[in-house]
Amino acid sequence: MESNNIKNIQEKDSARGKCNKKKSGTGKGSRTTYSFLLKPLSFFILLSLPGFAFSAETFNPEMLKAIGDGGDMDGVNLDYFAEKGGQMPGTYQVDIYLNNQQVDSRNIEFVSLPDAPGKLYGAITPAEMAEYGVKLDSFPELKAAPQDAKLTKPLSAYVPQATENLDLSRKRYDITVPQIGVNMRPRNSVDQKRWDNGIAAFMVNYSYSGSTTEHDNSGQSQSNFVNLRVGANLAAWRLRNYSTYSQQHTDGSHGGSDQNSSKFESINTYLQRDVHFLQGGQLTIGEYSTPADVFDSMQFTGIQLASDDQMLPDSMNQFAPTVRGIAKSNAQVSIKQNGYVIYQTNVSPGPFAITDLYPSGNGGDMEVTVTESDGSTTKFTVASSSVPILQREGRFKYNLAMGQYRTGNDDTETPKFVQLSNIYGLTSRTTIYGGVQYAENYRAGSVGVGFDLGSLGAVSFDATQATSEFDGSLGTQKGQSYRAMYAKNFEATDTNLQIAGYRYSTKGYYAFSDVQDYQHDSENDFDDYNRSHNQRSKMQMSINQTIGDYGSIYISGSQQDYWGGDGKEKLLQLGYNTSLYGISYGFNYNYSKNPGMTEADQVFAFNMSVPLDKFMGPTGSWATYNMSTKRHGSTIQQAGVSGTLLEDHNLSYAVQQGYENQGNGASGNASLDYKGGSGEANLGYSYDQDTRQWSYGLQGGVLIHENGITLSQPLGDTIALVKAPGADDVEVENNSGVHTDWRGYAVVPYAQPYRKNNVTLKTESFGDDVDMDMTSKTVIPTRGAVVVADFDTRVGQRALVQMLFMGKPVPFGATVSLLDNNSTVTGIVSDNGEVYLTGLPESGNIQAKWGNGSNEQCKGTYTLAGSNASDPSALVKQITAQCH
Repeated sequence: MESNNIKNIQEKDSARGKCNKKKSGTGKGSRTTYSFLLKPLSFFILLSLPGFAFSAETFNPEMLKAIGDGGDMDGVNLDYFAEKGGQMPGTYQVDIYLNNQQVDSRNIEFVSLPDAPGKLYGAITPAEMAEYGVKLDSFPELKAAPQDAKLTKPLSAYVPQATENLDLSRKRYDITVPQIGVNMRPRNSVDQKRWDNGIAAFMVNYSYSGSTTEHDNSGQSQSNFVNLRVGANLAAWRLRNYSTYSQQHTDGSHGGSDQNSSKFESINTYLQRDVHFLQGGQLTIGEYSTPADVFDSMQFTGIQLASDDQMLPDSMNQFAPTVRGIAKSNAQVSIKQNGYVIYQTNVSPGPFAITDLYPSGNGGDMEVTVTESDGSTTKFTVASSSVPILQREGRFKYNLAMGQYRTGNDDTETPKFVQLSNIYGLTSRTTIYGGVQYAENYRAGSVGVGFDLGSLGAVSFDATQATSEFDGSLGTQKGQSYRAMYAKNFEATDTNLQIAGYRYSTKGYYAFSDVQDYQHDSENDFDDYNRSHNQRSKMQMSINQTIGDYGSIYISGSQQDYWGGDGKEKLLQLGYNTSLYGISYGFNYNYSKNPGMTEADQVFAFNMSVPLDKFMGPTGSWATYNMSTKRHGSTIQQAGVSGTLLEDHNLSYAVQQGYENQGNGASGNASLDYKGGSGEANLGYSYDQDTRQWSYGLQGGVLIHENGITLSQPLGDTIALVKAPGADDVEVENNSGVHTDWRGYAVVPYAQPYRKNNVTLKTESFGDDVDMDMTSKTVIPTRGAVVVADFDTRVGQRALVQMLFMGKPVPFGATVSLLDNNSTVTGIVSDNGEVYLTGLPESGNIQAKWGNGSNEQCKGTYTLAGSNASDPSALVKQITAQCH
């Protein structure tokens, strides 16, 4: 029978592997599964399925003995399988649910009931039940039990109407308790006790972009920009540094002189950890920024204690705006915030949208500079604001910062200061807030109120009184600033008015940073300073409108002016995007005007993408067309092809050819972008009538931890480390390009702090020698943590082992375990003493057990060097092991 069994296993596995390899195009195929000839145990399992269940849903275990064809069955307890759903006692790793809400995931010992051996209950403690949210005071018998001792009876014996259910096929353990006896928690909340501070680690997040440009008339120029985020974690503490390096070089090959410039900036260095009092927050020491809610955000060096909304169930992530614009040629885009360049990249002609910003703080307007291939520049400001200030009833949000003001601008005052702000949810529809700022040369106080108007939206109003001290004849300046913000989602029309804000300031009002940025220079004219710093009014809005099947429209704009200045700064961006029969269209318009400009900069763009799948089958490619025209200027048109390659779609490409009128001639560009498990790389080439440019970039992360060094894609602030020793090149679900390295480690580069994050491995990417019981893990990191998703992998051979005891097959139903290295390799014996095991080393010690008596268990050794083990094509080895 052994030869027939092993032949059946290998034939079915071979056919299954060929099919999967053909489908995936890889050598791994799908996760290998094995089918056996019908055994007594298989026959019993079939009888237990719903389609085979009889009315009583019971089964006489003696049938298994009657149809067995080998082995001594007398000592075997098969009563665990007498009823539908019967399972063997033991310790299992399961997800624990209380009233259908997951509360934990860990190993639980399950014990059988004396009168129903197959019915298991969890041996958990009353203290653990309290941790999960059960009110012990509501159940006297549960409270009276020893708090740290495992329950010796089912939960229903302590809690009336309580139920338990173990579903091993889903590795899920459900507990239900009357709702009145459970502490109510907000939906999707996670108990603080489950927050994971992660492991000690050191990390480097790098981003490099560069370009080499050849100019027909002015030689060659080079530009390089490096963005570095370095960090170290120890327990709950996070040490972080954010630095940038920029370098420019222009040679003098056309009669000029070489020009070189470079600048390194350390934007901030700080030490941070979370705190759990006062509804949760972050304690920060070092160079950081204040939040942008009551007052404008500013950089400082000192200490800050501030609320962290993400520690609440209904929180929102930090807002980072999308920067949109239109490039007229192959251009370089740089973004400056709070005096620091925080982002730089190269873009192709046409509309662009930058969505992967790391703001240098909690706010501050962003200065965007678009440098075209001919050296001309376009500048505009993207206003950073917030929605109306509202909090849930009872929520107390706070910020206390003390230190010294800092900025990236030279010749700026850096006084010591203190700032305090508070926001409190007074009722379910009313929020009050306010704060104070104090420095040697500045004092300000602010009060405000926010209202939830129900179907009319949300609105907030505040007023700030400020006193500013300037040197010399400028003296003391006093003024007020008034602000209103509104937001509304009009469900009837599917219109989302994200931000509508207006601020008006009197002539004597200055923000804290305005006063410090004033350069104390006798040649500086205060009136000139007022033209760009003493703001009079500022208005901004952002609207998104969905038009059903006809696409969507977005409109965003801002306008601001200054006391002593003529004209207004204006920015208007609008667009319409839709698709028809799979073909995507987009229309975009950009208008920007500064007081110093004689004429506004206006650009109109149109783009279209046609999926080539419609004509050539599945290709992942698109035909593209872009057109942009500047008012009273040239028009450029480009056509090309773009798409993705490779099985995981992690190699993208684009090729475009264009032409510009008014004598500017032809242009074109080509680019490749690869996203792998160890990082990202991109390469591009572009040209026009006067220039040729190569652009290149690298982005990625390096994580150093107790188990070694792991390379990754660009890292977020909070990450997860996949630990699956020996399982190389295994892919991670929902993370394009992320797969384990040769040691079985990988980094999931983004995780939500204080939230449940599921890390799942793709079983179809497993090698033939890899197996594991659980392929998904749940991690709940604190902010900035490096948490481990630890998978119990079994890496080794697969074998059909015949266990012999005193020359006879061990009894049917016995359990067999590998004794080496805390292994989790186990199996249940079928008839004739056969058991299928995976993850076996070449040799080892195994134990068979079919009872508690000394004559009901045995131990032995095995080696895979016998039988067909020497056949390299045999996926399943066939051996015999003697135990004593």
